[in-house]
Amino acid sequence: MFNKIGCLIDFWNYTTKEFLRIVPPVIGGGYYYKIRSSGFGFDSINNEYKLVIIVYMLETKSPKCLVYTFGIKSSWTEVRSPDSGLLLTSTYGATGGAGALFWRTSDPQVILLFDLHEDKLQYIRIPVERNAVKRLFEHKKSFVVAILQKKSLPVEGINTKTAHTLEKVHLKILKAYKDDQVWDKETIDLSTYSIPFSDNFRFVSFSDQILLYWADPKSSLFFNLHRKCLKVVKNICSGMSKKRLPRAAGAKDYWLNCEVENICSLKALLPVRAQKSDRAALNSMMESFQNMWTLQQPNTTVGGFFCSYYQSKTSEYYFFDD
Repeated sequence: MFNKIGCLIDFWNYTTKEFLRIVPPVIGGGYYYKIRSSGFGFDSINNEYKLVIIVYMLETKSPKCLVYTFGIKSSWTEVRSPDSGLLLTSTYGATGGAGALFWRTSDPQVILLFDLHEDKLQYIRIPVERNAVKRLFEHKKSFVVAILQKKSLPVEGINTKTAHTLEKVHLKILKAYKDDQVWDKETIDLSTYSIPFSDNFRFVSFSDQILLYWADPKSSLFFNLHRKCLKVVKNICSGMSKKRLPRAAGAKDYWLNCEVENICSLKALLPVRAQKSDRAALNSMMESFQNMWTLQQPNTTVGGFFCSYYQSKTSEYYFFDD
């Protein structure tokens, strides 16, 4: 996730109580760019974690792709961006699956793909009609496009309006993309369940299950596509102070994520050059860097920070150069 001050990239492991902050690289003598989106994935062939950021250069008004490879050396590299004129349409993080990261583009039939092993960006065409209502998500380590098919129903006593229900969900599952694209297909018929069609439909998967979820003013609803069962949670925000909610937030602003406990320590992502520090010195370095970012005067070689907040043992602090 991004830190709002200086667009720093922060990682949290809530299970191990650890925090890792990565400092973006200096380009052209300064930080004259904005981070448009990011993705984090694992290259299972080289056993490496990678952070990918898509940045927008303010001077040239062009995109760049920067990749941070975690490991013994941990370093930034720039990846050539394919020429197409397409733009990313969302600042949300990438969708993962099949050894790659995926982003939506301004063409509804094209997605931007980053191969985590080959460090290569490419555009691929997805098998959907241009005006199809679709959602992108990950399921069982594969990239999935869900196409929502609606059914029109006349409303009694109203001649000018039509109600819509969700009739079918067509799943397109990407199994291969390097040589030829291979898509598996699955269609789930929901016509007998009379689910009112919603613009807020979202998908999340866990284990071998896929949940369709959405919200209305009074409740949140969860439908298991394979078990064909519906769960309704009544107004989960009713006990929350209005001051803690975004003023203009609607149902479309809330996303469900499948989170599992991860006992892997973020210390494993530190480069061998990381040096131990103390809390006061680390806080001073963080504050100094944020001031330099604001003033566009990068005179630091700091590449990242690590903090732990262990309850049963002494906390640890590290920093490393870029």
